[in-house]
Amino acid sequence: MVYREWRREKNKNADDTIEKSIDGTKQIKRKQEACMISWVY
Repeated sequence: MVYREWRREKNKNADDTIEKSIDGTKQIKRKQEACMISWVY
């Protein structure tokens, strides 16, 4: 595989990973907020 193509493929995968990790972080924050709310009451 040509280095440039490999870089492009790697960047595409990195974008997917970043989007997934952002979604994951949002879900974790929601879970934490839900836990905090149930903790308070």
